[in-house]
Amino acid sequence: MNDLEALILAYRAHTLDLAALLDAVSARGAQPAIDHLAELAGLQRLSEEGELEPAVAGALTRCLQAAQDRVGAGVPGAHDATVVKPAPRTPSHAADAATVVQPAARHGAPDDDATVVKPASRRDTGTGTATGADSDSSRNQASWRRVAEAQSGAYASVGMLLKGRFLLERELGRGGMGVVYLARDERKVEARDRDPYVAVKVLNDEFRRHPDSLIALQREARRAQQLAHDNIVRVYDFDKDGTIVFMTMEYIDGTDLRTLIRERAYSGMSIDDAWPLIKGMARALERAHANGIVHSDFKPANVMVTREGVPKVFDFGIARAGKYGGEAVGEQTVFDAGTLGAMTPAYASLEMIEGKAPRAADDVYALGCVTFELLTGRHPFDKLSAQVALGEGRKAPVVPALTKRQNKALSDSLAFRGGERLQSADALLEGLRRRRLGERLAPYFVGAVAVAVLAAGGWALHDHLRHRHLEDVVARFSISDPRHYANEDDAARALDGLSDEQRRRIVLDQGERIQTFLLARLNEYWNPAAGRLNYAAAQHVFQVRNRFELFSTALDARRKEIDDQREAVLDDLNTQLADALENDRLSEGKPGNATDIIARMRALDPHSAWLTRPQLEQTFDTSIGRQIGQDQFNDANAWISLGLQLFPDSARLKQRRSQLTAAVTAVAAGLPVPTPGAMSVPDARNALVNLASRPAPGDDWKDAVARAMAALQNDTAPETKQAVDALADGIVVAIGRVSDPAKVQQSLDLVNVGLQYDPQSAELIEQHDRLQGLLQQQQIDRQIAGEEVASAIDSVRRAAAANNATGAQESLDRIKALQPSNPFLSGAGPQLVSAAYLNEARALCRQGKLSDAANLALQGAKALGDPAELSNAAERYDLAAAVMNARAQRVTDVDYQGLQARYDAAQATDPAGMTQLDRDLGASRGLPPGGLRDWLAQVKARVREPLNGTRTGALGVSEGGSRRAGEQA
Repeated sequence: MNDLEALILAYRAHTLDLAALLDAVSARGAQPAIDHLAELAGLQRLSEEGELEPAVAGALTRCLQAAQDRVGAGVPGAHDATVVKPAPRTPSHAADAATVVQPAARHGAPDDDATVVKPASRRDTGTGTATGADSDSSRNQASWRRVAEAQSGAYASVGMLLKGRFLLERELGRGGMGVVYLARDERKVEARDRDPYVAVKVLNDEFRRHPDSLIALQREARRAQQLAHDNIVRVYDFDKDGTIVFMTMEYIDGTDLRTLIRERAYSGMSIDDAWPLIKGMARALERAHANGIVHSDFKPANVMVTREGVPKVFDFGIARAGKYGGEAVGEQTVFDAGTLGAMTPAYASLEMIEGKAPRAADDVYALGCVTFELLTGRHPFDKLSAQVALGEGRKAPVVPALTKRQNKALSDSLAFRGGERLQSADALLEGLRRRRLGERLAPYFVGAVAVAVLAAGGWALHDHLRHRHLEDVVARFSISDPRHYANEDDAARALDGLSDEQRRRIVLDQGERIQTFLLARLNEYWNPAAGRLNYAAAQHVFQVRNRFELFSTALDARRKEIDDQREAVLDDLNTQLADALENDRLSEGKPGNATDIIARMRALDPHSAWLTRPQLEQTFDTSIGRQIGQDQFNDANAWISLGLQLFPDSARLKQRRSQLTAAVTAVAAGLPVPTPGAMSVPDARNALVNLASRPAPGDDWKDAVARAMAALQNDTAPETKQAVDALADGIVVAIGRVSDPAKVQQSLDLVNVGLQYDPQSAELIEQHDRLQGLLQQQQIDRQIAGEEVASAIDSVRRAAAANNATGAQESLDRIKALQPSNPFLSGAGPQLVSAAYLNEARALCRQGKLSDAANLALQGAKALGDPAELSNAAERYDLAAAVMNARAQRVTDVDYQGLQARYDAAQATDPAGMTQLDRDLGASRGLPPGGLRDWLAQVKARVREPLNGTRTGALGVSEGGSRRAGEQA
């Protein structure tokens, strides 16, 4: 364990951070079995003795285990190593969009919208001897079969390095197929890529054991790599590391559409708000269909929405490839993706459920379901499969916010029979598109206009002129045309003058010509070799391209090239700026001057981090001080003016401006230039001792210490040493009183000030190590807390989906304890928990347990701050229980009137809830037939007169009163 001990010592000495430590441990590779076990035991000992934080020890343990797992049988004892496998979770109800791989022998009704890998009959593939490429394919298949047949697989975890390349940093989500991690691509890090992160989907062990699915997924991943589109998540690779099978994809910083619907569209979006999402999803599917690929598992959980609101469809890698115009024999293999049959019943078309060949219309059905959910907040058939919904005679409800034409298009997309369904996503998009006034009025005038035009013999001329105009719009994109567009805005105006359909058709049919034009415009604005660096104009070209939704891999590549070149130019300009400042080339009259360089940097990036660095502010301050000291007042004034442009709030530069004013005034009066802050040695010692008694984290205190030390820097008298020691002691005492974790960094800054002037102070060194350790522990605690909160939020959603109100409430309370200000607590969280209470109480009601339903709703109301929906539910279930109780005995008129008053009040307050209550009571086998009103009539029929005129009923309820379930009379 010698080299591991050395690495841990370096980490504890702060020469290595946690990421570097994990990288170094992983780079060692596998160790002999006996050494590996000794290292694991040593880590456990260090953790138990408090020498190493438990979180760090855990990360190192996972890293060591991952290194051993990567070599498999090549490491002695690897097969005998104990693998701690998390206990499988088997909830009674699958989460809404979880992916489930079901064994072939298992039958039964699938969950609402869990993806089911449905076995299907294999097509005969014939026999023969494979040669050439076929033999390579056979070897590849054999490789995947070995992975599938492995008895037990390794388990990916945070901190693991896959294939020596992908460092798993945190979990993003999990489902039935596996777990998705945020991973850092170490090759990109080595290449200094600005964005080294990818998403890695690690398939679970159950899916791994389907060898045919692995072969199919590899092939589908290759096909998906060709689906370059702004609304499709890019797939990079499908690979394995030992028995760990994973897919690498583009990382999207955003949320999935399922979460967005639950948290922001639970009651539906307007068509205007939902339109960008619907349009983006439809464009993604159209792109796939054009390449012969049918998604087959399209659903909200397979759509990511970026922070900018752009939808991106993913998991095309596990979709089935549609083959149009007959079977494609050339790519026929032992296993076709179509036989995998991956689908989600709630979003699968009837043809998919029946096992028919995949077609684009299957995805149209799923897109229709998702669109309906966006607009209403619920599934059109309440998550029933198409087969069940058809059997029940269901029809998609009308969406009130849509026009008759839009509702028809949406309804046509949801047709159960494929022949009656819209055949393309574009057809649904066109049907949902808002029509302009002219388009809406056109049917009313078309007859009259047609007659008039035909009568005048002008229709043919009009059609001819329209075609001539379209040809002219297209021709002007050619640079060789004398009338070519002057710039991209000129071209955009021409396209804007067309109808939506004309414009879309030109962009699709003439995309290459438009691409050539835009590339030429980009070259006019951006060509570093030719000195053209108009980055803002180049970005405007890309905005025009995006506006007209032109698909172009060449433009995508050019955008990346321009961004990379800009970074290189900024890096070079920063070097030039440092040289200009060092050699006092500031004014515009000097070649390579700082003023011109800064202007060029701002043009490339107005918010450039290069121009806001504290080091740059320090450079200005130092240079200005030197120029004032040398009576170079004009140069100093130029430096101050430029410096304040970059740092308008800089206190030190404003102080330099006052110093310059005082110096100019003194010289004009024939007086010596005053030295700012100059102190005598005795004064400096006294100032230092005074400052030591009141250390403060602000710049003023640090500047005062710096001024005092400047006067003492060459003084070796014992009194000066005592003053410096007093400063160190004062800092140690001050930070010893700090208990607020938020002030640890400030305390560390003070310690660093002390070490700057007294680097040998043992007390300061000890405090530095202590505070550094606290900061690292805080970092680990924050990471753990963040992971716990993410897990708790996921638990709330899962529990709410399963109508487990108690579990959802416990997870919500956990979030409150970890992060009281988390926005989930004031938004979707309470709504999900409230829905869980309502659904669970409703289930109890349908079982005839009315008092239990009332108690549960009341419990939820108290836990969530008495929301109206739960208070109303508690009252109506308690009322039902009271009426049910009254049916079993003879009651007085007072009792009856009290119940009737409560019924009337509930009917007025919550009519929808009371209607639902009657339906649930009628559906319950454990309750008498009829609804609450019928029960009340039965109670009335059994009313008896009160004895001795009393006004209290036999139920113990005074006139007009009410009592909730669980309260004593």
